[in-house]
Amino acid sequence: MTSSVLRCVVLIPCLLVPEGFFRTVEAFTLTAHGSFAASGGEPAGFWEGEFSVEQSFFRGRVWFPGVQELPAELEVIGSFGNGTINFGSATGGSEQLTFSGSWNRADLVAGAFTYGSMTGAWTGRWGSIRPGRPADSVVEEYAEALPIFSGTSPRPAVDPGSSAYACHLLEDRRVMALISGGGEAELRRRCARIDGSAKRESGGSRIVYLLDSVWALFSTAYAQLMTNRANNPAPDPYPIITQNEVSVAASGLNANLVVVGYNDTSHSQTGTSRVGYSTSPNAGVSWNDRGPLPAGTGNGICCDPVLGSDLSGVFYFASLGNLSAVPRILVSRSFDGGLNFQVPPVNASPAFVGEPDKPEMAIDRSLSSLYSGNIYVCWSDFSDGNGGIRFSRSTNGGASYLQVAGSLSAGLFSMQGCAIAVSTDGVVYLSWWDGGTEGGYPANTIRFRRSINGGVSFQPEIALGSAIPPPSGGCCNRPHLNGNVRNRPFANLAADPLIPGNVYLTWNTYTSGSSEVFFRRSTGYGIDGTWSLPVRLNDVTTGDQFMPRVASGILYEADPDTSIVRVTWYDRRDDPLNAQLHLYADASTDGGATWRTDSRITTVASPIPAICPTNFDCDLPECYFGDYNAVASRNPIASDFILGWGDTRDTDSGGSDCAGGTSSADPNVYTAVGC
Repeated sequence: MTSSVLRCVVLIPCLLVPEGFFRTVEAFTLTAHGSFAASGGEPAGFWEGEFSVEQSFFRGRVWFPGVQELPAELEVIGSFGNGTINFGSATGGSEQLTFSGSWNRADLVAGAFTYGSMTGAWTGRWGSIRPGRPADSVVEEYAEALPIFSGTSPRPAVDPGSSAYACHLLEDRRVMALISGGGEAELRRRCARIDGSAKRESGGSRIVYLLDSVWALFSTAYAQLMTNRANNPAPDPYPIITQNEVSVAASGLNANLVVVGYNDTSHSQTGTSRVGYSTSPNAGVSWNDRGPLPAGTGNGICCDPVLGSDLSGVFYFASLGNLSAVPRILVSRSFDGGLNFQVPPVNASPAFVGEPDKPEMAIDRSLSSLYSGNIYVCWSDFSDGNGGIRFSRSTNGGASYLQVAGSLSAGLFSMQGCAIAVSTDGVVYLSWWDGGTEGGYPANTIRFRRSINGGVSFQPEIALGSAIPPPSGGCCNRPHLNGNVRNRPFANLAADPLIPGNVYLTWNTYTSGSSEVFFRRSTGYGIDGTWSLPVRLNDVTTGDQFMPRVASGILYEADPDTSIVRVTWYDRRDDPLNAQLHLYADASTDGGATWRTDSRITTVASPIPAICPTNFDCDLPECYFGDYNAVASRNPIASDFILGWGDTRDTDSGGSDCAGGTSSADPNVYTAVGC
């Protein structure tokens, strides 16, 4: 049977519930998802949908990856009644698919299906509440009555390393609400769901801002801050021209040697790496675009770059990629100041089987630490039943990695955006965002653990506060800010280089109609009860503030006994339409107890290019504008910081793009260095 989309409509009596259960609910929907398993135990397919409480109907899809005799996709419209769900039947050629079953508040249970000669059972779970017009209290009341996605995922035991499993993740709304933009783009490429062809035509033009400068960030006592573009956009084939998701590191041996890494879609046209990097011999005054990060024969590098350097000046470059087509977290090494990175990259996820996403990395650079030189890597795991936050460490200069068994998060699915920092005496800090309700905490929580034995084991998990994503809906159908910019409230960590027990946390959260940046500090090695109350860092509440990063360094020249904490973020306060972006920053010289006035880094605003319903860059998914920027101290031998961010001040054109336009804002990487 050829691949097709089938439709059916079934009318069933309305849902009956106990009196008062929904009270004054006007409207909201419940998402649900599950799988089919044939009588012989083989997984047959998957289903997902939404149940409208107001209108008592089900709308969803059924699909069967890797089963050629079944339709590739079946769209079903049905209704559900008292204690039963009837998804109806649909004709597919000479066969029919029928399935029905029962439900309760805690789960979807006891279902059966038939398709021709195939029979079996289906299972599923509630996913999330998506409100229509009810009061928040009503939604919260219903959430307490109906546990939402607790425990393991209901999807069948498909081989996590298989292409069918990877492609199925694209159909899982939970994954799509969590996965990084680079990770989604990689899945779409592997499953042939993205058009990655360049479409530049003759006569195209490019406008770029070569250099601008702004004065000292926090005080006239500090040097001028220079803003430079780090990548060379000239060879980019329009419209495959995006560079974003920036990471930056200065050499631990020579602070003037700086490497910046970034996603780079232009390299998808010429090889197996979609990550680029640039080097600077003079602390960011000038940059040399080194092209794609090499993957080696038979391997690939996708996205999500993270950079670091040890005290001997070796650079480490973590990314999401594959070794011989098997998804892995990779770490490349450079022994020549970042000019060249060795191949093949080292596998930092040796015991992992599944779909990894969004790595982070930290290096112990303290001579006083028992674990000096250790390299720590974390990432998200979308494997069924074994997901969560994963962690590995290297004790031999990145030659190999040891993976901690199991997940470091109590929850096993809705975990994303991990961050790592290391204190001067070797304590490892780990945080992440939990978008689910597993582990006993409310949904949308920043969670935290620490290790006092060099990452061998971690102390119990604690919750550090609420981190609310922006609303979903529209053409993104996932959490997004104005302009269809997808956003999740990922946290970031830093450890104080002078005060061993101080650890700093920053994140953005959606409140009162906009996103704001918050900060907490612990003065007791992250132990529960030693954390300050959350402090809002943005001085104004107009516009969105999001995607914060934090770093800490020492004011060597000005005051070698004083450390400084710096936080940067995207900010829309200067645009009354809450659309264009600037990069802002703030700083503290008393360990995060007090903060100075916010300062704007950029002098040219960044507009949002056309990214929804289709991204202008044919190599990227809709609504993707990047998930993070960068700020890093040039310590231990320099006082200042280097900042890196995705910037769209430049423009490019050259024929039609994938959003139907002929010119666009050009996403490039810009950097700044200052105290």
